[in-house]
Amino acid sequence: MSKGLLDVGESPISSVGLVARLLTLPATCAYLCLSPSTVKRLTRRRILKSLKVGKARRWDRWALDRWIEASQKEGNGIFMNPLARSA
Repeated sequence: MSKGLLDVGESPISSVGLVARLLTLPATCAYLCLSPSTVKRLTRRRILKSLKVGKARRWDRWALDRWIEASQKEGNGIFMNPLARSA
């Protein structure tokens, strides 16, 4: 296997310990702790950014991290800070 390429069913963490930047749907769901239908819905609504690689869709891990941070700061996303909610 070439360095940096993932086989089907392989962990996003390569044998040299580097994390893959582009995630599949199952890896994105695991990374965000969301269901596939939620990730697909957020992507369809263009809340989550994705790109097509051939016929497959991929999500950029760095873009997901920025989305999580922005959601926490703005308080209007799925990943709201529970301590920031008003009583």
